Amino acid sequence: MTANTSAPAAEGTVSLSVLSRAAAPAALPVMEAAAYLGVSKSMLDTWRSRGTGPRYVRLGTKVVYRIAALDDFLLANEHGARNDASR
Repeated sequence: MTANTSAPAAEGTVSLSVLSRAAAPAALPVMEAAAYLGVSKSMLDTWRSRGTGPRYVRLGTKVVYRIAALDDFLLANEHGARNDASR
């Protein structure tokens, strides 16, 4: 029988195992958002300055993109044949 060597986390702290199971971030910085969309950072910057890109959040001087806004942008700009049974 092996002893449990992990001490419980002190009250008011989060154990490392809880941090490793943290959910994915809800928002991405500009470089990661550009990669998520498959475009360059400069293209994303251009869209933002023209007001044609995905919705974003400004946190002081930092700009982040919510993943839900990126997904909405992709859906809104989706083109191609639709599988429409009413035709």
